[in-house]
Formats: sequence, C-alpha cells, structure tokens
Amino acid sequence: MKSANCSDFIIGGLALSLLALSLSNGIGLSFDFSLLLQGGEYIKENGLDNLFEVGAFRAKPPLFPIFLYLLDNNILLIAWSNFLFYACSLYLSFYLVNQIITDLSYRILLISTIALSAPLLLIYSFLLPEPIFMVIWYIHLIALFRMLKQTTVRWAATLLITSVLLIGIRHIGIVFVAISGSFLLYHLRKSTFRIWSIVNFLVLLFLFLLWQFLLHNHVGHYERLDHFSGVDIIGNTIQVAIHFTKWFFPSTGIIAIDLIISLITISCIVYLVRLSITQSNSNVPFNYFLATLLLVFPVFIILKGDLIYSDIERYLSIIYFPLFLLINSGLQQFQSKFSLHKNIIVFTYAIWLLYPMARIVNNVLLWSGFGK
Repeated sequence: MKSANCSDFIIGGLALSLLALSLSNGIGLSFDFSLLLQGGEYIKENGLDNLFEVGAFRAKPPLFPIFLYLLDNNILLIAWSNFLFYACSLYLSFYLVNQIITDLSYRILLISTIALSAPLLLIYSFLLPEPIFMVIWYIHLIALFRMLKQTTVRWAATLLITSVLLIGIRHIGIVFVAISGSFLLYHLRKSTFRIWSIVNFLVLLFLFLLWQFLLHNHVGHYERLDHFSGVDIIGNTIQVAIHFTKWFFPSTGIIAIDLIISLITISCIVYLVRLSITQSNSNVPFNYFLATLLLVFPVFIILKGDLIYSDIERYLSIIYFPLFLLINSGLQQFQSKFSLHKNIIVFTYAIWLLYPMARIVNNVLLWSGFGK
C-alpha cells in the first residue's frame, strides 16, 4: 500500500478551504432540499409509517430524509456534516489514486484534478445527498478494486452494504450498482464466490424493484415506469458529448465547432482508455470495469433523455473520477510506448489543468459572494 504524500494533504487542504469559502455567503435552499426536508419532518412526526403520503418519498429514496431526521433537520448542521463527508470523499479518492497510479508526478496531477476542478465540485451540494453518496461510491469502488485482486468475504460484504446504501440514497445508484454487479458476476463466474455475487446482484435488484412497485402501486399509475419513451438518440448524444467536453475545453457557443471538438476529445480519451487496459499489471481487471462504466453510463443518460434537461453535467460528473483514473493510467502507457520524456506530458497536463481550476475559482467566487 502506498502511503499518502505531503502533496495529498496540501491539495486536499486547499480544496477544503475553497469549499469552506463557498459556504461563507450562506446556504440557498433548493426545491429538492425543501422536498427532502419535508421527508425528515414527516419521519419526525409520523415515524416510518405510510411514507408515500409525503412527496419526498414519492420522488426520492428514503435514506437521506432519515439522515436529515437524525440531524433534527438542522440546516447548518446538515451543511457542515456534508462538508465532512466531502473531506472523507477526498481521502478515499486519494487512497485509490495512490493504489493505482505508480508515478508520483502523475499522482499529483490526478489528485489536483480531482480536488481542484469544477466537475467534481459540481456534484457536491451541501444540502443534498451528494457528499454522502460520493463517499459510499468511493468505498464501493475500493471494495470492487480489492475484490478483483483477491476475493474475500469482508470485501464482498462491503460491496453489498455500499450497494444497498447507494440505491437507498439516490435512484441513480441502481445504475452504478447494476454495472458493478454485472461486471463482478462475469469476473467471478468460475470462482467459488459466484453464488455470493449472484445473490448480491439479485437482492439489490429485488430491493430496488420492490421500492418502485410500492411507490407506483401507492401513486396509482405506472406511467413513470416508462423511463425511455420518446427518446431522441441523436439529439441526446450530441448534448451529452458537448456537456462532457466542457470538462476539458471551454465552449465556443457554436454547436458545429463544439461538436467537432467533442469528437476529437472523445477519440483521444478512447485511445488513452484503450492503452490503460492493454497494460500488463494487476490493475487491468479494475481498469476494464472503469472502461465499462464509462461506456454504459453515458449511454444510459442518452436513452433516459430527461436527465439531459435536469443538470446533465452534474450527473456526468459522477464518472469524472473513474475517467481520470483511466486517462492518467493511459498517459503513463502513452509515454512508455512512444518513449517520450515525462516532463513533456506533465507540463502539457499542468497547462491544461489551469482551465478546470479557473472554472472552480470562478464558481467559488460566485458562491461566496465575492464575484458579484
């Protein structure tokens, strides 16, 4: 196990300072949080009986309103609790980086990308379940990483528990659980743990479908189960590609040019991802999983359609960390394959990193009130 570097603490401290500054201008109440807060109030007054009587449980899974109830629906306490969860998520992501990326320079660049770029911060709202969700997501990734190296009951149990929590915190969790569960089923198909993986997958699928059945049975109609009606595959693909590319380059405002930039960027990423899964080391099975995740999740968003009009970049940001794990792994292979001097790639990467860092600084200035 590689230990944490001094740079990890410095970069992590800077990221947390920026987040604390973001909170200095007060906390805005979104519609979603108000709805979740109603769920917490309902539990406080009525317990867990007849949950579907309140809109929060018709629209959201139950675990985060329960968390709000445990914090007595105290908004300030909720915000700073989520801040602590964000700090935990940084630690967990840094831990996984230190296990996978061997070169110190690439590790520092990747950790800087994770901690100091806009896409990651996009998914952390201090009055929503995102920080908790991401902590569980990173533990889930670490458990899967360990399972693919050496299957043990401890890590299998961790994977099951985190899967249940992901589904119980956000509906989108079922997508990630389905992808990781399917991949593990395939990977362990000849292992003595295959029965565990099958039961794990079926139990999680049953829990999700049971909640959906109870929800729609109580509401009295099943129209909301048709998640893929009227899908515009071409239009949605273009939107996903353009929003995806905003992580890497600023938009020109001209769709044709942005689309060309998107195609070039995605082609380069596909090449680097391919390099990351053709190397010969023990991390390759996990890299294959990450590559599968990066392929399946955007396709899900394209087919789902309605996510494109409800903060698409925020949804896509959940795969930002796995994406850059593969990019950095691929860059190391690229350097070796073409016998390039490491400083050339590191310098180019560092120059590019100024763009996502500029985005996050701009956002923090706006959120903190200094940008007005």
